[in-house]
Amino acid sequence: MIEVDGKSMKIIDAHVHIWDKYHGVRYGSIVPKSLGYGKIELNGVVEKLLPPAFVDNRASAEILLGYMGDNGIDSAVILQNPCYGDQKEYVAAAMGKWPDHFVATMGKVDPRDTKHILSEIDDLVKNYKCKGIKIEIPDVPFWIDDPEYAPMWEKVVNDDLICVLDLGFEDGIYDWNIDRLTKLLHRYPTIRMRLPHLGISRLWDKSQIKPYPELQKMLKLFTINRDNLTTDFSAMPFFDPDGDYPDYRNREILKIVYEAIGPKKMIWGTDFPTILKLRTIKQCIHFVTRHCDFLTFEDKQDIMCGNVTRELRLG
Repeated sequence: MIEVDGKSMKIIDAHVHIWDKYHGVRYGSIVPKSLGYGKIELNGVVEKLLPPAFVDNRASAEILLGYMGDNGIDSAVILQNPCYGDQKEYVAAAMGKWPDHFVATMGKVDPRDTKHILSEIDDLVKNYKCKGIKIEIPDVPFWIDDPEYAPMWEKVVNDDLICVLDLGFEDGIYDWNIDRLTKLLHRYPTIRMRLPHLGISRLWDKSQIKPYPELQKMLKLFTINRDNLTTDFSAMPFFDPDGDYPDYRNREILKIVYEAIGPKKMIWGTDFPTILKLRTIKQCIHFVTRHCDFLTFEDKQDIMCGNVTRELRLG
């Protein structure tokens, strides 16, 4: 717990990643090379994935627990991604070892494998403690509203699972398919879904200024699915990597979201460990609890803990 406005507040980080060995796949088939000290090589270009203190590019459960303990975070929700590799066994073991700290996970799936996707989801839920699925576009590039994927979406709805759907952070043809998502939600208006990073909404594009037209398209989705749609605002500093804390543009963006959909649809998360390239965990917490002065204590309580508890039915 932490102290906020003179009161104790429980904190759940709703968007973290851990992995035992980095062996990811990007853009459907490209395998990055792990160079260590936070660096990878992708398509012949060296990129910085993590801070250099991550010597072997391993983001272990123990490292995350250390950061959680240092910053008063009570528990976390682990999201699994193709870009970090298949970690379902490692994540399930961590949840079994530290059940009070790792309270839920979403399993990685590849919708393109239509022959096995339904059995794969069953396996994730029954054997690997998953409450639903995480889909990272364009790392598993597919057209989300194409009829061939209908059985997957129907299973998510019928089995009362949740899908965390990342719409993509770049300019590729599979990124930010907001029109396709709108069609999908009209087709399945009761689906339980979270859009991470505010749907991304092209907010990394500095030509997007108030009222942020692409963000407004994302916010309109809540008129289709008010009951079961949420958004988290993890990794917002990546919208402007050269920006300075406390991120005044991001505060303006978050206020627009708050005024459009209200505090009970907004979920806090860090996107550990990559966020450590730009911000400390304490800064991620203080951004909400100290710098978003438009939020009441009750709003902060919902955003930092209550909403994800209800979203995932954590009890």
